[in-house]
Amino acid sequence: MGALTLIAVFVAVAALAVGAALIMVHTEDHNGSQAASQTLTSASSPSATSSATAPKSVTLQLRPGPIEALADHPLLNDTTVGLRNFPCDWLPWATSTEAVTRFLDRAALCMDQSWRHTLVDRKIAFSSPNLSVPETAASASGPCINGDESKWAAFYCSANNTIYMPMDTIQIQRYGNDATIYLAVLAHEYGHHIQAISGISVKADKDMRSAGRSSAAGLDLSRRLELQAQCFAGMFLGATQHTGAIPADAGWRAIQDSYARGDHPGGTRDHGSPQHYGWWAEHGYKTNRLSECNTWKAPPDSVS
Repeated sequence: MGALTLIAVFVAVAALAVGAALIMVHTEDHNGSQAASQTLTSASSPSATSSATAPKSVTLQLRPGPIEALADHPLLNDTTVGLRNFPCDWLPWATSTEAVTRFLDRAALCMDQSWRHTLVDRKIAFSSPNLSVPETAASASGPCINGDESKWAAFYCSANNTIYMPMDTIQIQRYGNDATIYLAVLAHEYGHHIQAISGISVKADKDMRSAGRSSAAGLDLSRRLELQAQCFAGMFLGATQHTGAIPADAGWRAIQDSYARGDHPGGTRDHGSPQHYGWWAEHGYKTNRLSECNTWKAPPDSVS
């Protein structure tokens, strides 16, 4: 959607790689610029296709710390693993800071529930991200803040594991009460959190620094990182839709909206073309398989 673009910025702090993944403010119109009001439903039980069951009480030996790997990361090597279709209990969306914060907090808890089991089942330690909903981007604080946050709609900072969704940049004036759009943005940033705690983004950042962030190889790595987060977001939307918590038309609208995001002429080629940005979201949405989100194995013409 025009320039609603995610940009990964990584900052070195005390010899540790610090990453910030951002969503650019939408500046161009597209079909349906006046977003339809959308009410998300609260699902009390999963659908017939859901794999949600009460987990057995077992003790798992977790791997010691994040695993710095890309194509061969253990999170991505089992073709049967996806996100469980846990039902989500949304809160009402309203355009006040308090209501937005409550809605996003509850949505993040649903993402916690979905992703926690997937990671722990792969013996990867899980932790929840923090969430910040400042009144303005300029008032946001944290180790990844560099003064130009007003350009971005939302971003994730791996230094403090925080997702930022500023009220003045998430484009409420454009999307109104279409809550699924904000949910999709949150799901993408949550995907960056999964990359961070699993070790994927740590490895990607080291490789980007080694190659040079603005080099062809560095930009290719950046695109693969961003497109994987988009695929993870699509997985969550698809899995949640199966519970009835997201209406089919709303989930599909969020996926189609992705085809208008990404890199555009004149901009840095670090997120992928709008076609690829949308395709990876749709791919995750339809397949719900982590192995299908292995952008590190994808041919270059699939992540350009």
